[in-house]
Amino acid sequence: QKFPSVNIRLYEQVPVMPEKLVEWGVAPEAVIRQLVEAVSKEYRIFVIGGTGSGKTTTLAALCNGIPKTSRVVTIEDPSEIWINHPHVVPIEAKKSPHGSTVPSYTLTDGVISAMRMSPHYLVVGEVRTGHALMALFNAMMSDHPGLSTYHADSPEAAVRRAVNQAGQDLGIQASFTKDAFAMAIDVVVQVGWGRTTGQRGIVGIWEVEYELKGGNVVFDPLFEMGQDDMKPPTRRE
Repeated sequence: QKFPSVNIRLYEQVPVMPEKLVEWGVAPEAVIRQLVEAVSKEYRIFVIGGTGSGKTTTLAALCNGIPKTSRVVTIEDPSEIWINHPHVVPIEAKKSPHGSTVPSYTLTDGVISAMRMSPHYLVVGEVRTGHALMALFNAMMSDHPGLSTYHADSPEAAVRRAVNQAGQDLGIQASFTKDAFAMAIDVVVQVGWGRTTGQRGIVGIWEVEYELKGGNVVFDPLFEMGQDDMKPPTRRE
């Protein structure tokens, strides 16, 4: 016999503040404070991790660093991010209705639409396709600060997945995707579970070097779980 299955995703009923991340043990107060400050300084941040690791919650809390005078456009599929900000324009991807000739409105379409809305910051929910990924990279390479989430268990795995997606979906060469990654992303924040403690939180933070070395993206470590503080990023200073 076949039975229906229901998947329930639960979220905080109020915007997640940075103090909550500290209270939950996601990272020390000094680390969260520096990440929020990096957002305010227009660093482009990629939050990576596995399923259920807390990517969306971490991203939502870091968005508190966006200046209150900035215009924010969120692009999601589906809408999950609740930002504590007075100037947010939400865009949500929609699948084509069953039997309709109207095409689906994708995350890629949303990023392209957002660029016409004069955003100061772009906040993009989890990127799942090569089309959406390259649209995001192109937006960030045009110097729009922002944040996004991506399913990957390490910075190197994020690059490999980006290369595979861009290659399969768009036929883009690996070298171009790696170059775009390095130009578009300033800081990678990985959330997950500590190997020894099992504690869920930020397991590492890296600054991305602007230039490739030996044809590869280079990550400079700023923080790893167990430390009390992080090195400040300097790429946009």
